[in-house]
Amino acid sequence: PKISMFSLPANVDGSIKMGYHKDGTVYINMDFEDNLQTYVEEVLHYTTGAEDCSRAFQEGALQLACRLANKS
Repeated sequence: PKISMFSLPANVDGSIKMGYHKDGTVYINMDFEDNLQTYVEEVLHYTTGAEDCSRAFQEGALQLACRLANKS
């Protein structure tokens, strides 16, 4: 997917949106642009279509980890 940056203030409850995807683009909060984990997580959401804390997201993360482990 295309990657783009955004900047938003923290929500009223103090939470911060680290990233999201929409219309073929993954958006990363500029405050997390140096955090590889945020990129990987958001691209996994994009590729799997799965929500946080779901079995589908867990499966996607494990499949990625196994593929990376097999390349070492």
